[in-house]
Amino acid sequence: MYLSATGFLLLFTGFGFFSGLLVLSFLILKSLLGLVSIKAPLLDASVICLCTAALFLYFGTYNIHYGIYDFSIKLPTQYQYLEFICYLWAGIFQIRPPYALLSGFLIIVVILTSSVLLLRKIRVSNTTRDSIALYLIVSSISYSVSVTIGRIDTGANFAQGSRYMTLALPGILGAYIYFESLKKDYIRLFALSILTLASLNDLSLDRTHTEVLEGFQGMKRKFLDSYSPVKSLSENERDSGVLLLGATEERFHLLQERGVHFIK
Repeated sequence: MYLSATGFLLLFTGFGFFSGLLVLSFLILKSLLGLVSIKAPLLDASVICLCTAALFLYFGTYNIHYGIYDFSIKLPTQYQYLEFICYLWAGIFQIRPPYALLSGFLIIVVILTSSVLLLRKIRVSNTTRDSIALYLIVSSISYSVSVTIGRIDTGANFAQGSRYMTLALPGILGAYIYFESLKKDYIRLFALSILTLASLNDLSLDRTHTEVLEGFQGMKRKFLDSYSPVKSLSENERDSGVLLLGATEERFHLLQERGVHFIK
């Protein structure tokens, strides 16, 4: 029941969508298998109902709005998809071009290898620690794949935006948990040392992130200085001189109708 409630809350927060979807789907599958064994039918049936209800509440009135105009799933052009997802994972440790592609690829290999080895361990001797590590990794992989598909048109450099770090970080935490469980001391020490050294690069934001974030903040301040809740999007953009990329009059008006304004 606790996991059902956690999955529900994760699903209804944008940054926890993939984690919530994964845990609810896992609970439904596990409860269906539990009904077959008839160990705790009432509990399993209750979990199935709760998880299904949560998914229905979320997707029942779900409206798809793409962040990129004319979005469509395209066939890979050369290695665009690989490049984007490699840049995304390298961005977690603020590794920039020309080292981003190779570094990101190595990180992905480590993450995928860790998930496969974890799955093998769980099949032999299931432990809560291993399950949590695998859950964190798989949810992050799902997120990074979806971002790659949805943002491929923006170019690989956009994959290194700080906003894309948040949902990939759990995968790194999952890998850390797995490394900690390794039995051979020298392998465990080597893996944790590499992870620690890479993480040192995140002690402070590099110039790329600082410039981008300062630019966004400056644009927001300009927009807020001239913002009026009674004006349309185009009027607010005209008066502030700031264009909100990806915003539409429909979405902007919806926020105004519901009393959600940028200032009070």
